[in-house]
Parts: sequence; C-alpha cells; structure tokens
Amino acid sequence: MFDLVAAGRWLATQGVNPNKTFAIGESQGGLGVLRAFTNDSAIAKLIKPYYAGGVALYPSCDKQEPKVFVSHSIGPYHSKVLLITGGKDTSSPVSECFDVTLRSVERWLHWEDATHAFNVDTHGPFKRPVDGVCRSAPGRNGIHQFCYNSRRTTQMLAEIKSFVQ
Repeated sequence: MFDLVAAGRWLATQGVNPNKTFAIGESQGGLGVLRAFTNDSAIAKLIKPYYAGGVALYPSCDKQEPKVFVSHSIGPYHSKVLLITGGKDTSSPVSECFDVTLRSVERWLHWEDATHAFNVDTHGPFKRPVDGVCRSAPGRNGIHQFCYNSRRTTQMLAEIKSFVQ
C-alpha cells in the first residue's frame, strides 16, 4: 500500500491527473489494492489524493490465516474498485475473502472457469500465450493449476477499460 502512495506522489510531480489514475494489482498485489482503497481514515487520506480507484485481480485474502498481529479489515472502500475472481482459483480461493471484502466493491466479476493468474502466459518467455495451457506450482495449500484463458483475458481488459472511463 505504501508503494502505491509513493507512486502516486511521484505521478503527481509528473503532472498526472489523479482523477484518471487507477491502481491495479494481481494476487498479493490485488490484496494490496483492496487494502489501499479500504475506507479507513488513515489509509484514505494517503491514497485518495492520487487515485480515482483500483482494480484487484484474483486477490489473496486472509480470512483463513492465523492472526499473528493486528490486521485491518478489508472493505468497504473509499473509492471505486473493480474485483475479478476465478472459480477455479485454488491458490487464492474467493472463499477466503470476507463478505464485506467482496460485496462492497463497485463491480465484482466472478468467472467460474478462471484459475489464478488466468491472464498470465504459461507457455514460456518470448512465446505467444496458448489458450488452455496450464502449469502447476506449489502453494501454501498444495499444488495449484494456473491456466491461461484467452477469452477471460480479453474480457478482463475490456472490463478494466470500461471501468476506468
């Protein structure tokens, strides 16, 4: 979240219009976006001057994590937020998000056929992505599938473009 504050301050020095600036994050970065746009007075006063809203893609939530230290709740939000989650996401399942985290965004799209990182090329560097190609990777709850989904990637880009207008 503090990286977003620093980036926003720098963008402001470059003359970037904060009313047209959106933060976007995937996975842990998606959680960072949700936290940054949570309507907490200490957070809002740092973020609102620099951003019109945020986009969180398949964020990791902490509903099931043991509370080692005090954690702020996520949501409701001080600015508009687009949230996209996947039904086949076993790495960051939507069931690990609190209801307020999900339901207080301006727009939430949940695609049952999407895995975690559905928009990330799984075919290898410097090669065209191949629809449906998956890779496996270990995570905190076992082995997870990450499958490139060209239809959802195209839809995601269109939804983001529409949301930020």
